[in-house]
Amino acid sequence: MKNQIKKLRAIADFAEKYDLEQHLAGANVGYSTDVSLYERRGESALAALLSWAKALGCPALQARDAAPVFHVYAYGTLPGIDEILSVVVVLRQAETDALVEAGVPRLDNHAEAQVELSVARKCVRSGDVTTEIAPAATS
Repeated sequence: MKNQIKKLRAIADFAEKYDLEQHLAGANVGYSTDVSLYERRGESALAALLSWAKALGCPALQARDAAPVFHVYAYGTLPGIDEILSVVVVLRQAETDALVEAGVPRLDNHAEAQVELSVARKCVRSGDVTTEIAPAATS
């Protein structure tokens, strides 16, 4: 039980440090360590995931076809527990369509396709408006 509490604290600390808690829907700290995000009304789930990806140092996203929409994942090592964290969002139809238009393939059997961060940034939708997300700063 102490290990699960440590993981929850690490997730909470990480989310607070990078101001990521506003889209946090839930966390699983059982067999694997996973975070689910939700789309706040009028906001982009993909933009929220890109913020987590940037904070985790994730080089690319993974899109899983869950027709009619995509489930999109970011993976990275969570500081404090040295364990891989997966962060997932279920995209709205508009963002799924934008990814398909950008060349992300529709794959059978829930196979995953890699999505470059630059492509994902161009597919962010907020309401009916496309929103550009600034590229991550390089150090």
